Amino acid sequence: MENLSYNGQKEDYQDLLDNGYDFKLGDYISAGWNIATQNVGGFVGFTFIIPILILAFYVVIVLIFGIFFVGAVGIADSGIVAILVIIAFFVYLALIVCVYLLGYGYFCVAHKIQKQEYYSFSDFFGAFAHWKQLLYYQVMKMLIMLLCSAPLIVFMAIYIYIPMFKGEITDIGDMETIMPFRPLIYLFMIPTYYFVISYSFAPMLIMFGGLTYWDAMETSRKVITKKFFWFLLFYIVLIAVVYAGLLAFLIGILFSIPVAACMIYAAYNSIMGTQTSFIYDKIDEIGVNDETIKSDNWPK
Repeated sequence: MENLSYNGQKEDYQDLLDNGYDFKLGDYISAGWNIATQNVGGFVGFTFIIPILILAFYVVIVLIFGIFFVGAVGIADSGIVAILVIIAFFVYLALIVCVYLLGYGYFCVAHKIQKQEYYSFSDFFGAFAHWKQLLYYQVMKMLIMLLCSAPLIVFMAIYIYIPMFKGEITDIGDMETIMPFRPLIYLFMIPTYYFVISYSFAPMLIMFGGLTYWDAMETSRKVITKKFFWFLLFYIVLIAVVYAGLLAFLIGILFSIPVAACMIYAAYNSIMGTQTSFIYDKIDEIGVNDETIKSDNWPK
């Protein structure tokens, strides 16, 4: 079982920040491919059932909202209606959380394969064991994304939404004349792209490194920022991998999505994984006694 105490130390990664690291794009791609091909059936099957599970959650939400509307019409008690609204809200929030937790399941199985540990299909749901810290992470990330999007929201309001409300825009074609600063939209999105990429390792640092959500976010951001433009290229390659699956009559995406996820895990494991595992590997190698546990006996 993974560490659920979250007592990992962000200082364990300070060496990466002080001395940097080599970015090995080709290694991450090949390692991710090797991981994915060791469990093709599992990865494809899990990718297939994810939308089914999401649809099931959605049906539950629709049913709850249906109950709400029936209650709103047939029940005069505003307190009961309020309770129904609260229930619907939390079910909707649970759907969002479950979608992300399911997506992190790829990392859980990739981690097992990489460490040559026994794994089963149930390990694809391993992220649910860390749901609380991952929830905190996701909420904080969404708040940061919203803050980054604030200038874009204001810009869109001034040049699109307010003119549409006033009737100055009657069709999409009119936007070409009302929005002369379209390149600014892409400029406003740069911070969002930065944080999306720089937080890539945060879920794995929570699940495998034992860090709390904020330490995981900051550690991931600082480490990835050291080689940010390499990571940007890496993500372009990942997008190409996913789109290649789309071109294969849409069926290929059932495998291209987990392949991309395994490549992200491979990058994490190569850059940061050894920082948290080398002590335990060393214990297995030389055993534990009064002499070996002394810090003076550990390699510098």
